[in-house]
Amino acid sequence: MQLNNTVIKGQGITVSAALVIDTEELGAQSSSTDRAQKGFKPKKLTVNMEIRQKDHKDLSRLLSLAESVDSNGRQTVYNILDNTAKAMKIRQVTFIDNVRVTEIADRRAWSVSFMLAEYYSIPEKKEARQEPVQPIAQTTAGSTPVEPVAQQQGQQPGQPNYTGFEKILAAVEEMIS
Repeated sequence: MQLNNTVIKGQGITVSAALVIDTEELGAQSSSTDRAQKGFKPKKLTVNMEIRQKDHKDLSRLLSLAESVDSNGRQTVYNILDNTAKAMKIRQVTFIDNVRVTEIADRRAWSVSFMLAEYYSIPEKKEARQEPVQPIAQTTAGSTPVEPVAQQQGQQPGQPNYTGFEKILAAVEEMIS
């Protein structure tokens, strides 16, 4: 496994992947098995390995990667090279959850496990490319479309709906600024 230009070193590296499909039961109290799909969540990779205690610098390097942030204080995003990630079509990841390090005394090694989450997943990219859905005015035969409540009350869309006292405070704030 490689994150950006750093090779993750350890013995017995295993990578498992998970694709979370968010669904909701539609049957409520009934025995119906219908489900509503709410979308795909970012894929996750779980990595398990051992690092020998004499290779403590490899563990320190891994922990530095997990703690790394960019110039804006956001967690570092890594390009990943790994067979499981490639099969799952995961190209970029961030560290999530915990990095667990447990000493294995009789082998003079550490058992290390951590999770990586897909960054800017394919479903996110598809969703970002879609045009926002504009609400359609619903009418019945022979009637006119109903305007939103804010427009009926003489407000512009997106303008807050103030009570009488809030209107006075807003006017005072407008004069002050």
